[in-house]
Amino acid sequence: MNTFSLSYLHKALIERNAFIYHGAGVAKGVGNVSTNAIPFLDRLRNVITQDLEVCCSTVKFGDSELNLDFWGRIGLILWPRSHNSITLVSPIDAGTIPDPNNFGRRQITRLPITSDALVNSIDSRPPQTANEWCVLDYDVIGIFVEPKIQYVENGDLHDVELMDVFQNFPSMRVFAFNNGLLREVLPPGNWGSLVSISDLYPYDDKA
Repeated sequence: MNTFSLSYLHKALIERNAFIYHGAGVAKGVGNVSTNAIPFLDRLRNVITQDLEVCCSTVKFGDSELNLDFWGRIGLILWPRSHNSITLVSPIDAGTIPDPNNFGRRQITRLPITSDALVNSIDSRPPQTANEWCVLDYDVIGIFVEPKIQYVENGDLHDVELMDVFQNFPSMRVFAFNNGLLREVLPPGNWGSLVSISDLYPYDDKA
């Protein structure tokens, strides 16, 4: 059992202008023959529809994949369903891998996470480095993008256009940074309203 509450988690993210992001990298990461065969956008669909423990980064306003602050130019903003949804925190890439003996879980040491460890994993992230959280039991708030979105499949480089994102995830809200601030993106690619972290993670001091 983690020693912080869900409300503390939300408050920590709000105070740091950060959200929890699971990105799909340009090239497939560590996996096996089966997972490596999954088409690019289907990787994200699997995270939405299956009971998976996924590696994430906390993304702060003004971060960029170009600066190595997180992995992947397209991915999912996650909503943990409980304080115990966070299963690992690290200010750097912890190098976690899928557990070959437990489908859908990651091979990590499972210890209670303290509030100090939680915030330190965000506050002590070195420059030009992605931190790593592992998250289990979550909802997906929406899609985050940082164009130009590209991926490698069968040795070829492919582009994902913004309209492809809307067409592949029609029920999802889409977000992006504009001048370092988070905004919703509306079809076919128009800027919508500014979005605060408290819009994503409403703070309830009783949760």
